[in-house]
Amino acid sequence: MRQFNSMWDRVTAIENICRGLHNISLQMIMSPWLEAFSDGLYRFVKQAEKFADGDSRNEKQLYYILERVDDTLETFITEVGSLLADLSRSDCFFMESEHYNHASVSSATALLIAYNSWQNKFVNDVLSENPSNHSRYAFLVRSGGCDSTITKSFFHDLEPEVLSAENGNHQTLKEYIPLVTQMSEMSLFDCSGAVLRMTHECMHYCGERLRKERVNYVIAFSARYFSKHFSDILFNKVNYPEHIIKELKEKFLLEDDCVSASINAAWECGIHQLYVNLDEWINKELQRCYKDDSVRWDEKNYLSENFAQWMLEKLTFLLYPYDSEGETCYYNRFVELLCRTQRIVVRKFYDDCDIAIRKKWPYATYLALDRRQVEEYLQKADSYIKGDILKYIVVSNLSQMFMDPIYRDVKPDLQEGFQGQGLIDILQKVVFDCFSECFADLEACRRLNANLSDYLLAFIFENWDVQDAIPLEAPHSFRIPAILRVCFADDLNSEGTSLKKRAADSLKNALECLVNNGMPRSRNKATELIDHVNSILKQYKLCEWIAEPLENYLRKCDQLYLNDEPTNINMIKYQKAFKQIRLSDCRSSSDIARLFTCLISIGEGTKNGSGI
Repeated sequence: MRQFNSMWDRVTAIENICRGLHNISLQMIMSPWLEAFSDGLYRFVKQAEKFADGDSRNEKQLYYILERVDDTLETFITEVGSLLADLSRSDCFFMESEHYNHASVSSATALLIAYNSWQNKFVNDVLSENPSNHSRYAFLVRSGGCDSTITKSFFHDLEPEVLSAENGNHQTLKEYIPLVTQMSEMSLFDCSGAVLRMTHECMHYCGERLRKERVNYVIAFSARYFSKHFSDILFNKVNYPEHIIKELKEKFLLEDDCVSASINAAWECGIHQLYVNLDEWINKELQRCYKDDSVRWDEKNYLSENFAQWMLEKLTFLLYPYDSEGETCYYNRFVELLCRTQRIVVRKFYDDCDIAIRKKWPYATYLALDRRQVEEYLQKADSYIKGDILKYIVVSNLSQMFMDPIYRDVKPDLQEGFQGQGLIDILQKVVFDCFSECFADLEACRRLNANLSDYLLAFIFENWDVQDAIPLEAPHSFRIPAILRVCFADDLNSEGTSLKKRAADSLKNALECLVNNGMPRSRNKATELIDHVNSILKQYKLCEWIAEPLENYLRKCDQLYLNDEPTNINMIKYQKAFKQIRLSDCRSSSDIARLFTCLISIGEGTKNGSGI
């Protein structure tokens, strides 16, 4: 009851503010948001009623729902209370605030209202592009209390309703969700960057993301990613070519650039074949499972969180190394495949090296002892794990993937290996985050007609530590290069491994303009940013085979948008406005005045709570 009373106090305060003659903009923002919140709360209550039948078997589920209702009310009180605190610092509102925290300090009320109006009008326009759309989303934009832009959903565990067309051949999802987009206080004044980041957040919920087609791309990406993962496990970072070349030189005084090149080529060929073999097996097994299960799926199964859960279950079944019954271990087919494939690759590699060495030095016998040792290692007894070193290594590393990852925080890194990284971590932080974040980036850049500088500066304006803002780990190591290749290919060199000079100069000019408009010069790290972007592009080049399905998915989504003429026309007003609110393009105080005027005017005429 205390929570309900506190919630009602906030709602009453908002209603009183909205009654003011000059507060129509706030009313147009809050009405649909409160309506969406009421709808979600009503659905929670209806769920609770189903389990409030006195049956002890339903008590656990009932308590869970009631706890979620309580948590939701508490979040509502916090978020709306902070909004009221923001408004209390305006010239128009004079009220005492009982809630004081970092999130409510020095917010620019006029800017917040402008961002709220823009975001909700934009969402309504995007939703209106699809005549069969039945979903609505109401955003509330707040500032402070965070270091980067994030969006919170009050009812993330309420599943949408599935609607079927009359002919039964098409399904759509229906949901009405209140969302809170929170940005850092500093980024509030970076108007174009704030709008680009807000648009990114919108596109996590709006837009045609080709969910059914996405399944095949996600499976292909996952299969390739895990094939690289397991190859690293098998060879444990040992540089076989370097070892052989070094031994030839130091022990036998044999050195030749052509032989070294042949040895390296043999290794590259072998390791790539290993990737391909593992990729084919994982892909085939997942596709088989998908074909069997999808006949019973509806549209909800294709949502990221549901599909991710399906992937987790199937990969666990396919990859879990063994089952135990007493003292006997039964290894699955994947363990056998890994062991068998490594044997094939190593033997083929030594055969190719032997040919290359004997071609140059016919009587060289260096590899004889080395090969005997390898054969002894590879041909250990297969009956039990203790008698097979190779199988022990495989099973041990696979088992680590299924350990509870909660107690550790390991960042995936393509260059540093995957030791200790759990399966859940990989699926969420790499696979699904890549697809989700890349789609939102793609749509935001296209719909606002953003340029390369807009995109890259959107990352660092909230965090001026370049290394931290754009990490070299996944998902950023896939996300940023993939978007640069798809959206800004003309700004990259022919190999896609570095920015062209004109793109680098444009980035430098944009940062210099920000300095001229008051940004501390110490934050102008253009050279460091350019070098860092080039580094991540070079790193991406090394794993572009893995990323190919991700890029193909993005290109398909990109073509869908670019070929949709009505959608392009619908976005023109936002593209024009976005161009006019670039702080990096402002050369005088009059430019900045026009910037704020344009930002505020685009949100005028936002529809009321009826939505689309």
